[in-house]
Amino acid sequence: MKAISIVPRTNHLELLEIEAPQIKKQASDIDKVLIKVEEIGVSTIDKRIASGEPCEPPPGSSHIILGHEMKGRVVEIGAETEGFNIGELVVPTVRRGCGLCTQCVRGNSDLCLSGLYCDRGIRRLDGYMTEYVVERVGYIISIPNDLESVAVLLAPLSIAEKAVAAAVSIGHRMDGPYPFPEHAYHYQDWGIGKTGFVIGGTATAVMTAFLLRLNLLNTYLVADKPKDSILASVIEEIGAFYLESGSGSIDNLLKELGRVDLVIEATGEAKFDFRLAELIGNSGVLAVTTTPATGSKVLIDGNDFLRERVLRSQVIFGAVGANRRHFDQGVKDLQQFKNKFGTALEKVITHRYPFLKFGAAFYEKDKELIKAVLEV
Repeated sequence: MKAISIVPRTNHLELLEIEAPQIKKQASDIDKVLIKVEEIGVSTIDKRIASGEPCEPPPGSSHIILGHEMKGRVVEIGAETEGFNIGELVVPTVRRGCGLCTQCVRGNSDLCLSGLYCDRGIRRLDGYMTEYVVERVGYIISIPNDLESVAVLLAPLSIAEKAVAAAVSIGHRMDGPYPFPEHAYHYQDWGIGKTGFVIGGTATAVMTAFLLRLNLLNTYLVADKPKDSILASVIEEIGAFYLESGSGSIDNLLKELGRVDLVIEATGEAKFDFRLAELIGNSGVLAVTTTPATGSKVLIDGNDFLRERVLRSQVIFGAVGANRRHFDQGVKDLQQFKNKFGTALEKVITHRYPFLKFGAAFYEKDKELIKAVLEV
């Protein structure tokens, strides 16, 4: 079967012919399933690895098979795979915990303490850009068939789920004995009266905007695409506001709003991260979901930067990876997105390519691009 791979720190994608995986009749495979890959999302991380940024291949290998956003169907099951059936639509998670630290043992592989975790298609494990994969049932999520057309968005949504859940957890520090909805986070409709900014035009950014709107925040998404783009129309369709970066409207808007409770960054641009800290109001939160590209440097006045964060009781944190709970919640929210926002969700996948046309997906320059998907 075919697989898309790369030798780390090169910029040459290669189509390999490899042996198809099998479920073996042995104890180590009784909880595994064989999955026929149907779609793979091409993420910003995939593109950066393809441009030569470092990644870590499996031990003993000189290359790594790319891809961590996938949906497929089960075609074979092991002896102990209760809850999964042949033909079932599934999405696998990305991270595999170290199995040693307390967080990984508890299922919080995204918070691994040892640093010995693995990520499919990124770090120490081959990814999903191939035709078939074998996976343990503990790492796959069952997807309702009515979500088939958008199931590949579950992986980027899982990052949004983690970032927003962590921000809400941080927000609980403001819960008090008096129920002020615009400040507290301890009630079901915690987003009422709050304002959220999302920065970026990626699928993760768009999924974050969907999630904030679902939770009733007054939501703004800022990206570099024009106001007549597909991205802008999708954002406006869900009841959020689109702002074109560099238009000068952001600073003016902040003067009108007076306060932003939550900012989630999904650009991978360090220069934006420090600027974004100025957007959040007193006791606000900035979540950074994308690592900056290597080699770029930003000069700031560290004393002033830290002074403002302390005096304004702000929190800045990173959110990378996701655990199974975030994927499970993502399935529920995808269903709610579909019910509440209609066709807007399907418009997030803007480009589809045959598997063998993978080069076009990696190097697509269309300004309308939000999410590109390879069809196997």
